[in-house]
This record gives sequence, C-alpha cells and structure tokens, in this order.
Amino acid sequence: MKKYKKVIVLGAGFSKALCSSMPVIKELFENTEENSMLNSFVKRAKEKLNDYFDVENCVSYILSREIFFTDKEDIEFYTLRKEILKHIYNEMKSCEPDADKLDTMGKFLCYCDEENILLVTFNYDLFIEKICKRINGCGNFAVKYGIKLNQDPYQEGTKIDGGDLGDKNIELLKLHGSFNWFSMSKSDNADIDDIISVEQDGINEIFIDDVPFYVPMSNTKYKYFAGNFYKLLWKKMKYYLDNAEVVDFIGYGFPKTDFDNLMLFSSYKEKVKNIVIYKSLEDKQTKKRLEKIFSSAQVHTDGTINYIERIIK
Repeated sequence: MKKYKKVIVLGAGFSKALCSSMPVIKELFENTEENSMLNSFVKRAKEKLNDYFDVENCVSYILSREIFFTDKEDIEFYTLRKEILKHIYNEMKSCEPDADKLDTMGKFLCYCDEENILLVTFNYDLFIEKICKRINGCGNFAVKYGIKLNQDPYQEGTKIDGGDLGDKNIELLKLHGSFNWFSMSKSDNADIDDIISVEQDGINEIFIDDVPFYVPMSNTKYKYFAGNFYKLLWKKMKYYLDNAEVVDFIGYGFPKTDFDNLMLFSSYKEKVKNIVIYKSLEDKQTKKRLEKIFSSAQVHTDGTINYIERIIK
C-alpha cells in the first residue's frame, strides 16, 4: 500500500474559509422549515432553557436519546433524527467554494500531488471534488476515497474508482462520510458493501429525497460508527499516520467534543508540525491549549487561506 510523506488533516475551518456562506453550527437552526417537527421542537427548547440553550447540545440530545416514556415520544424522536440529518444536508449542499478561492485551492491540490501528501478530512461537503474538476495547468484530477465503494447502481457501464486511468489522483479520506455517499439498505449499521458513491449530477436526479451517509456534528458521533465501514476507513488512516513523517492540521482546533480525536492524534504529537486555526478570541485560547499538548508544532492563527498561500509559493 502507498505511503505518504505528509498527512494534512482538514477541519470545519477549512471549508468555512473556502465558502463564506457555509453555516457554522451556531447558525444551524436559523432556517428550519416553519411547519416541521424540528422547528417546533427547537422553539420549545429555547423557551424552556433560555440562555442555557446550546445548538450542539440540542443536536446531540436529539440524535442520542434512547429512553422514551411513550410510543408517541419514541416516534417523535425518530422523526426528529431524520429531519435534523436532512436539515443539515439541505443547509450545506448548495454551498460552493468562493470564486476568488478556486485558483489558490487548485494550486494547493497540485502541491499535495507533487509533495506526496495525503488529505484527511472531517468534512462531508464536496468542495475538494468540485475544485478538482476546475483545476487548470497541472493535469486532470480525480478524487480517490481510499476505500472501495460501490458505484451508483443507476449508472450504466463501469467506472474505475478515482476517475479515468489518465487522471492524477488526490486521495481524500473522509472520516465522517460524504454528501455523495448513500446507504442502499438504510440500515443503522454501515457496512462496506452497503455504501455507494454517486456522481454529483446524479444526486439531484434519483437521490434528491435521500439523506447522504455522514456523521453529524455532535458529541454523540460514536452512534454512527456501527458496522465495518468507518472501522476500515479509520484503520487505513492510522496506517498512513504510522508511516508519515509529518502531520499537519488546517482549520481544525480539536474542539472539546472531539476528545477521542485529541487522544488519537496526541499519540503522533512528535510528527505534528503545524496547526492552523483562526484569530478569534476563542482561537487564541485554543492556541495556548494546543501548544501545551503539541509541543513540536507551530500553531498558526492567521487562517486557512493565508497559510495555504504561504506553503504553495
């Protein structure tokens, strides 16, 4: 299996830097459908909790609750879970990389190809896929997901994973799923034979009413890792980490809800050389915390785009 000299891990700050309209979690409930069960539930929760209401905790509560006192309540939360996953997808699926970022990002992907760099991401948007189709000047690029996915059963003919044989491949391990992956059986347990990869154009045609296969942003992510799919994906990521010389993070500041990721990546702290976050007051506090853990790393607070522009020169 291939080895990479460097692994770059991309977090939510990476996508937000590429798309100014990308909603952050605090904005998640601002556009819920007026007559939906989700909208009614959020309104009631805000009225009950007032200043104690927190979007991420609310998402986690809806997705993780397992004890119900009536059948009606059980059915309500089943519907809420479906609605919130669909809502997150609907809020994010139309987001596109900003036009003024495309050139920089194209050069970044060329840089990753030339420097033998693996990309790992916690994001499920299709920004990397879209940018690959718009790269000019260094060949055709296609995204490989590092794991053998079934192809869209509605596509005629066969398609080689990662594109045509003449394409350059960017390997992108999407650890929390992707907006172009769908579960054929709709089972809660995700198995490798059950997940299909759909061309972006096909999503709007046949899968328009389906919810993609992804792990929502909450502190109950473990509930979505059942089955062998994510286990195989994360195991491959660990192989690459074990063999890489350098690990960098762009747009990821290890939020407190990701304690499991902090424990995992701290095992490689001697390899971590750069962590890129932003310059908000919260980020400055995060910088101090990360410098204590990753003592070999430089923590940058000038943001994703500034950092990428420096390294691609």
